[in-house]
Amino acid sequence: MTQDTPDRKSKHQQVSNLSDEERKKLEARILKKYQDSQAATRICHSTDLQAPLSSTQQRLWFLDQLYPGSTQYIQQNAWRIHGPLSKDCLEKSLQAVAERHHVLSMRVVTKDGIPYQQNETEKTIHFEICNLEHMPAGEREEQCSLRINEAMKTPVDMSTGPLSSAQLYRLSENLHILLTRIHHIVTDVWSFNLFKKELSACYNAFLKNETPALTGLPVQFSDYARYQNSWLRGTQFEKLTAYWKQQLSGNITPHGITTDLPRPPVQSDQGAFLQFSFSRTLSEKILATSQQLRVTPFILL
Repeated sequence: MTQDTPDRKSKHQQVSNLSDEERKKLEARILKKYQDSQAATRICHSTDLQAPLSSTQQRLWFLDQLYPGSTQYIQQNAWRIHGPLSKDCLEKSLQAVAERHHVLSMRVVTKDGIPYQQNETEKTIHFEICNLEHMPAGEREEQCSLRINEAMKTPVDMSTGPLSSAQLYRLSENLHILLTRIHHIVTDVWSFNLFKKELSACYNAFLKNETPALTGLPVQFSDYARYQNSWLRGTQFEKLTAYWKQQLSGNITPHGITTDLPRPPVQSDQGAFLQFSFSRTLSEKILATSQQLRVTPFILL
């Protein structure tokens, strides 16, 4: 329970002494102040096709300018699909997801050196079909792997796109491989999981000649980017910038962690995956330390 202080009792007395007309005016002022605060934090939808990049998108655009031709930030996945596949339903599903998430069909344009996201009037995910059935059955797998590896090495031009694409490789009537390539500037791990979920939902619905049961979206990512840019202006931007300038000022000591190999003059994309598991005890310690430091396990590791 909250104990009333003398100051609070005084304010309560002042309110109780108000006339009905004065009370209505006070309520109207409080309501307006609340509505103004809500409006300042509300993300509104805009039909403008051009929008600023979000802060994360600006970073990825900068890295693309710094390392042109790199495929490091293209999220690429290949799925082996067994059984009959309707390419028409798959293409319709990709189209439905693109129309639902406009960011998937955007590209980046620059004006006076400043990047913007350009959302196209026609929302689509670039889709291609490669039929390998004309090849000898024993060669199709190898040829498919070669073509997928070649496609995965192909960079993406942010100014022309597409920043999201899908290639369907048909090895036989009951065997297909679907390759999706989506640049990190329009997706992340969480968003990609949503992409897979909605693509599957649309495909299953179209197979049954039904309309996908997906509710409409009140805002798009471009709306969020506009909101973020408007919020990061003036005193708020200066406050955040001043904080990080102070944190990064002076001599910063290198971490001193010994690396397996020396750092090359120019970073390459050559690498591999190494999968391993932590014990439950170590995982719990990592989580506890992350919570203590107020960071995610990803940042801690």
